[in-house]
Amino acid sequence: MTTTVFAMDSHRSPFQTLPMLIVHKVVEYLEGRRKNSFTLDIDKHNKKKAVLIPLLMVSERWHSTVLESVCNNCVISFDYDHRAVKMDLPAWPADFSYPGFRKAPLIKRVVVKTGLWRDMCDDTFLTIIARPEYEGVVFPMVSCLEIELRQCEGSNYGYRYSHSSTSEKQVTNLARALLQLAPMATNVVAKFIYINSSEPNHMQLYSALVSELYQGQVDRIQVNSGVSSTLALALRSVSGLTSIVQGPNVSCSSFAQLAYCSASTLRVLSTQIGQMECWHSFIYGGTTVPTTYSALTDLSLVVTDFSYQSSWTATEDIVPFPVLTTLTVDGGYPFSDDLLFRGNGSTLKYLHLPFSAIAQNGLGRFGVLKRNGMAKMSSISISGISDLDKAFLTEHLEAPVKLQVHQMLEVAAKLKFATDTPGVLIFESIRAAPNTAILRYLEFGELWCSADDIIKLLVTLPRLAYLSCGIRELQAEILAIPVSECPSRLRQK
Repeated sequence: MTTTVFAMDSHRSPFQTLPMLIVHKVVEYLEGRRKNSFTLDIDKHNKKKAVLIPLLMVSERWHSTVLESVCNNCVISFDYDHRAVKMDLPAWPADFSYPGFRKAPLIKRVVVKTGLWRDMCDDTFLTIIARPEYEGVVFPMVSCLEIELRQCEGSNYGYRYSHSSTSEKQVTNLARALLQLAPMATNVVAKFIYINSSEPNHMQLYSALVSELYQGQVDRIQVNSGVSSTLALALRSVSGLTSIVQGPNVSCSSFAQLAYCSASTLRVLSTQIGQMECWHSFIYGGTTVPTTYSALTDLSLVVTDFSYQSSWTATEDIVPFPVLTTLTVDGGYPFSDDLLFRGNGSTLKYLHLPFSAIAQNGLGRFGVLKRNGMAKMSSISISGISDLDKAFLTEHLEAPVKLQVHQMLEVAAKLKFATDTPGVLIFESIRAAPNTAILRYLEFGELWCSADDIIKLLVTLPRLAYLSCGIRELQAEILAIPVSECPSRLRQK
């Protein structure tokens, strides 16, 4: 009889005695559950935190494996916005002070959600992060800091917040404290959400807050819905931003001025275009000299007003977006000329347009989709097709649509129709195109077509590797397609 004795190291937890394979399985399980984002809300009742902590209570040998896999996309989130000021605060530092967590440079992001007036007046947030145990735990290694600033005034959990006595010093201290959470962060995002107070004294406070955040190298600003014109005016003093996102119901003219002040550094701009003067502010910024967004690669426009479309004609020397790679337009093409496409024919790769821009033959008139006009174009997405569009197309615009589809096939390997599509008409256009060899990816919403139409289409696309479509009321017919009629390359997939 043989007796086997397992010796346990008193300085190690049982977890660290497991084989590396088991550790990886545990990590893979956690990764599958977190769906690319492992959020740790600073809450003593958080169950995810309870799962992670035992993994960190291991010897130095396991730290790199556990932290690299589990914490690579970890988000540490403070959220005192919906917590009564007088209630007990969570003892977060004690939970996260185990050996090894201080050496976790892979934590990517810290999100701070704070109520403006409450935290300014009561210094609640400042009191929390001033504790000695917070210093040097993990934040010095964070690369991305997101600051969500919400208006928090009036009654919340029975506690009354007053902003009448808030001083610029309190505003400045709050901004500095927020930035000090991640002093080495290279990506700082400020999000302003539902800050709708327009009291005169708030302009001074907003300006102080924005000024301090900007000095701390905030490079991205997101202005969500419900933001007052007072804050929008304060934001106009900021420059050097790399990303600006505008939500609905935000002052367009003030927001345009904010973008104009960062024209040389902006890489991402998402905005809503209302009246003509708003767009004029983007280009001219209140001057008579047009500007160039020389670094902008991603532009997203939501067009809400077309009353000025025919009246806007930019002179040919205006080239506002010369290095665009991605252009997204929703609602309709807002101009009567090719303003958005000037100078970027050699850089534009991804194009999303509403169907109206195609139906009106605007792109054909501008010549933006002609062969060699878009040297790097790889994907074109079309949205906004409806039953009315189908009838309109069939009766009036068959030739123009064929022309546009032909031009698309000449410049893009990926073609996507994001909504309901007149399949027969589009299929005929594709089959009649002189060059279908380039098309490798084709995606439709719901189609009006027959199984025979699909078979004929597949035969004419020799390099097509992906086809996705929904068929209206023809599922049984599609399923009955003989395999022998499908191209061999598709039968093998």
